[in-house]
Amino acid sequence: MTRTIEIPREKWPSFLKMLNRLADGRPVRLEVARRDLGDQEMGGRLPLQDIDLETKGSERGKLTITVGSDRGELTHLIAQPTHISIGLNDVAEPQWLGIDEPNEAVTIIHFEQLPALEREYAAEP
Repeated sequence: MTRTIEIPREKWPSFLKMLNRLADGRPVRLEVARRDLGDQEMGGRLPLQDIDLETKGSERGKLTITVGSDRGELTHLIAQPTHISIGLNDVAEPQWLGIDEPNEAVTIIHFEQLPALEREYAAEP
């Protein structure tokens, strides 16, 4: 059974830094779901390189997801993320990361075989 935990905005930078350590180079599937377009898979089983949240300057708040491919890097930009949540299995291993946007779109990163989250993030708020 998967439980969903919303990550408070003030914890986004530290949470994403920790998640990048766990998921670096591991295969992920990247999907964007929008009510008007349906689900669109952007990449399947590609190594995650980075989930970057800009914390300064005019780009502050933008989130960039970078994955590798045999043709180079693929990036997905989320200009105004509104919520970040994570789905954890029974032993606190990440199953997916959901990033909501104002236009009713959700970007979902599906993980495969990640280690359990640190307790600080695996506990219910």
